[in-house]
Amino acid sequence: MKPILSAFLLLVPFIFGILLYIKTNRKPLISHAFCMGFFLMLVAQLAEFAIQQNFNCYLVNRCPDFRLKIFVWLLCVGVEEIVRCGAVLVEIFRSNFLKGPKEGILYAVSASLGMVGWENMNYFFFIFPSYPVLSTSSPFIQYAAKTGILATIVGPINRLGLPLVAHVTFGVVLGYFLGIAKAEKDRRFFWITMGMSVSFLMHFVYNFLDEIIKKLFFNLSDLISGGVQSIVKLAVFAIEVYIAFQLIKKAKTKETLP
Repeated sequence: MKPILSAFLLLVPFIFGILLYIKTNRKPLISHAFCMGFFLMLVAQLAEFAIQQNFNCYLVNRCPDFRLKIFVWLLCVGVEEIVRCGAVLVEIFRSNFLKGPKEGILYAVSASLGMVGWENMNYFFFIFPSYPVLSTSSPFIQYAAKTGILATIVGPINRLGLPLVAHVTFGVVLGYFLGIAKAEKDRRFFWITMGMSVSFLMHFVYNFLDEIIKKLFFNLSDLISGGVQSIVKLAVFAIEVYIAFQLIKKAKTKETLP
């Protein structure tokens, strides 16, 4: 049962990618964006691994130096956002199929699903089986690691939640601005830079918010600080998702290229 459930959770981004392709009436290059996101994410995570190894900060959330951790997170998030943008810019941006923000969102979301697809495989096959569970980890995580469900159930379910929605959210934001960039040729560089900057900021805040809260509430008990982390992170993430929904609404009314 465990392998079947794990396999299903692992395949969810691919299922969503197929559904998006069907929902858009097999729109040209939607599958291309997904595949580009998948394979470029592989390259990105190799680069992230090299960065973390170079700074002796592998599995960056275990890095003891707070300032170094910020720097490494900045680099890693930057690599992933370059990949997200590159998956759309490589070929799709030059095509006639991308005409404005609406299409930009579709292609960037498809690329983001591809990114999550590879990222989930990386976590499932390489990270979760050897995840460093410390004596300071919660009793639940220690139990999950001891019984083997951390790698087969708990980890995949966690990857199915916020990370999947987060990558789609960042894709919406980036795609919206890439669509504007395609429609406004005279300010193209500005809008591409704007899209990457906003998605980068949202991605970094999402990734690093836990560490910031830990730093602010370091003197509280694990239970209280954990509760504060969850509440604040969900509130901030809800704001990011709300922004994405507003951009989707605006994209529907934006003018597109003929």
